[in-house]
Amino acid sequence: MFFGYYCHKVLIKLLFSVDALTDILDAFVISENAAKMRMARENAGNDMLKVMQTVFPITVQIQMDVIKKYGFTADGDGVYFVCG
Repeated sequence: MFFGYYCHKVLIKLLFSVDALTDILDAFVISENAAKMRMARENAGNDMLKVMQTVFPITVQIQMDVIKKYGFTADGDGVYFVCG
């Protein structure tokens, strides 16, 4: 009985993950988010440290805004579960 319940919960999480990933990809093309990403990439140039300091936080914030709609935690663990 427990095994069936556990499999059902995992399947639901996987289905939510697919929907969440689709919405994450859609969120990156929203004009406001795309403008933030473009500006951050331009400011960072080819400097990898600047990319990590400016582009990466914006990327994670966009992902966290989407995944919390699906019941995942809006933190690094939630992003890792959906995208990892």
